[in-house]
Amino acid sequence: MGGKLSKKKPSPHTIRVSPKKQAPPVAPPGIVDPPPPKHGNGCNMPFGADQGPIAIGRVQAEPNAKKAEVVFGTADARGSHDECNIFFAWNGGAAAALTLRGVKYKPVQFHFHTPSEHTIEGTQFPLELHVVHVAPNDRWAVVSYVYQYGETEDAFLKQVWPSLPQLSTIQPAVAVGSIDGRVLMEPKEGYYRYTGASGDGVEWVVAQRPRIATPGQVASLFGALRASNARPTQPVTGRAVTLLC
Repeated sequence: MGGKLSKKKPSPHTIRVSPKKQAPPVAPPGIVDPPPPKHGNGCNMPFGADQGPIAIGRVQAEPNAKKAEVVFGTADARGSHDECNIFFAWNGGAAAALTLRGVKYKPVQFHFHTPSEHTIEGTQFPLELHVVHVAPNDRWAVVSYVYQYGETEDAFLKQVWPSLPQLSTIQPAVAVGSIDGRVLMEPKEGYYRYTGASGDGVEWVVAQRPRIATPGQVASLFGALRASNARPTQPVTGRAVTLLC
């Protein structure tokens, strides 16, 4: 690249929460709309006032991928339906870990929200995947992937979707077989990062690029849940939102 580098410090970037830009929760194509949500979702799910999700706006990038390293492997999983979500207990494989600020978090479970909980530059997506991690010091982190509609079925979703009919009701955990998390890993992936406002806040790592899912895949999850389960976005309250790339 030619030209001189400016020594001027970049001005701080303000992230604005824009709830009015969010699309209301709607059923995927072919599914009857649920009753209007009373508190941002059809399940009346609780949320932390100083946590996530948030509306992510335009963010200044920090070109240092080592600040957030995401590794997944292959491991068996068990699924269970708990009120308004379907959880999959999964350790992500022997080598799986999220390394953030030098702290290594291990995956323990993943679950989904429809529509997406986070919005990115004013867009709410039809689906969001959360992979929940925990560190040895009991700190928590969530790696999040939003999905947009496309014509190609998502490889990660294809592994768990056959078990959804068994998980459409609250019941004991069901073995769903081996889940390969490596299909979630993309070369040169950028991640938005922010943390909860309180000292014990959850670390959030949101993949910058949406993944692709078909309307049928999203409809299958919606049919098993029978209601939208996305929480409303929360105020940023002075927290820094960084794009690691």
